[in-house]
Amino acid sequence: MKSKIDAATGYRLRYSSFDRSSNENVISFLLNEKFEVELGQEGYSLLVSTERIEVRANATQGLFYGLMTLLQLLPPEIEGEAGRLNNLNIQCLQIKDFPRFQWRGIMLDVSRHFQPKEFIKSYIVQLAKYKYNIFHWHLTDDHGWRIEIEGLSKLTEIGAWKPSRIGRPGRFEPPQPHEMNTEGGFYTQSDIKEIVAFAKEHFITIVPEIDLPGHSLALITAYPDMSCTKTKYPPQVGTPGFNGSLEVCVGNVYTWQILDSIFTQVCELFPSEYVHIGGDEVRYDFWLNCSHDRRLMETEGLSSGADLQAYFTSKLEKLVLSKGKKIIGWDDILHGQLDSSSIAMSWRGLGLEKNAAVRGHNAIMCPENFTYLNYAQGDTIVEPYFPRTIRLSTSYEFDPIAPSLPDSLHRYILGGQGNLWTENVFHYRHVEYMTWPRAIALSEVFWSPLPKRNWVNFCDKIEDHFLRFDYANINYSRALYDPIISGVIDSTIVVEKYESDTSFYPEFHGQFLDPRIKVVLSSEVPGLDIYYTFDNSNPDNFYSKYDGKPITIPKGALGDSEIRVVTYRNGKPIGRQINCKLAEAAKRLQL
Repeated sequence: MKSKIDAATGYRLRYSSFDRSSNENVISFLLNEKFEVELGQEGYSLLVSTERIEVRANATQGLFYGLMTLLQLLPPEIEGEAGRLNNLNIQCLQIKDFPRFQWRGIMLDVSRHFQPKEFIKSYIVQLAKYKYNIFHWHLTDDHGWRIEIEGLSKLTEIGAWKPSRIGRPGRFEPPQPHEMNTEGGFYTQSDIKEIVAFAKEHFITIVPEIDLPGHSLALITAYPDMSCTKTKYPPQVGTPGFNGSLEVCVGNVYTWQILDSIFTQVCELFPSEYVHIGGDEVRYDFWLNCSHDRRLMETEGLSSGADLQAYFTSKLEKLVLSKGKKIIGWDDILHGQLDSSSIAMSWRGLGLEKNAAVRGHNAIMCPENFTYLNYAQGDTIVEPYFPRTIRLSTSYEFDPIAPSLPDSLHRYILGGQGNLWTENVFHYRHVEYMTWPRAIALSEVFWSPLPKRNWVNFCDKIEDHFLRFDYANINYSRALYDPIISGVIDSTIVVEKYESDTSFYPEFHGQFLDPRIKVVLSSEVPGLDIYYTFDNSNPDNFYSKYDGKPITIPKGALGDSEIRVVTYRNGKPIGRQINCKLAEAAKRLQL
């Protein structure tokens, strides 16, 4: 705080041990003499009066979060360059604040696209501002191995690199013979220690993920004998239809020798109580055709690939426990018997957390339809490519405790996190764009009591944070101001046939629209004015204004015609213009 105020104003605040007899013209941070149960380890109280500012807490982590709130009460310019402010004014107030959930996390995938050390540190700073306490670091996957393991140099010499591809993943050509592997990178153990220590200063615990037994192509590329086929595969660059083995061979002793070396060092590098072992999206076909794995299945009495995965998870868990750590895995790991300390990370939708809870396992909620930050934030017509959308309001509506979960099982829900997978995210500025502001919405979900959440109030508050991002040069999305275009069926219109006689217009076959379809416009932010055109011109606030009623599509308009829509507030454009084909609007029927 001192450095921010000094830099933004030219002030020179002075540190000193607090004299309790002097309580004027001071900003004080005090540990409670008597533990306040309601505040716990992370809660705080904040008093701002005309005489003083006082933050109190039971522990230093609570004081830190009180400081984060205090910084947010300062003008947005505090995030900017030196010399911008002459005066600092804070409204007098009194706050008592503590988190709803103990696990408040963000996962960043650096396997698919590597991000440099300095960005990781700046990302952690931003997460801490919004009181996140977990950084889940997805360090390995098919696309790259990102952590140095001493004695296994091929992991970073081979597994960390691939040929460069730019564009839309899933359409890239495979690596070509003699093509150089120029894209990638990894974190040295020195880097890891530096980042872990930096995160600790910001009260963030880093939970590393080593994704197994599937999603292991980078590991297998480096050490082919770990796969069932023992084939030297090329790196994964985002090529469709990869048919090689992505899973490590469970029945091969060599696999476990390598894994023991890896987890010995991972557990030493990260002080976190937990290590994430992945466990999702495992294919069984190579296992079922592997002599090592078939022999193991026969010896252990395993009847299916799912049983073999359960065996693998249990054996890996014992390995991790022997290193003094506990495991977290995606909810796919729940098939089979696990130690009661293991945690399921529920990503496949609400409801699976109950399977964990009834078996005595804690759960972390990150269902993809609410928390996956790689989804588009607005209309896919204008957003960076992703086929599905999670809007800011959808993330804000999320409740980690599903209404269907019995009260007796609520105690097993530790909290939740947002997950950013980076198949389509190449650059660190894009990482920022996909993270913010949905991570602000999720931070409120994980911290604030459900009754205190209010979407209209959140929309008002978020604009202050946008200004802060502007001053701090943090990229973010403003998609919440964009128009939303959908369709509706007008059931009062009765038609027997709506396809015109295409013998006169054969080139228009399939373009004629159902005349019952009307267009509906809306916006996430309340109170925006919406203007639209059908005539291929770009609308402004002198065109037709949407009145809240479904819009009849002009006669003669075909599916490849467009409706163009823009939002205004206080007479000024605020959202991006969306040009939507009418055939696309017709697909977006409201149910």
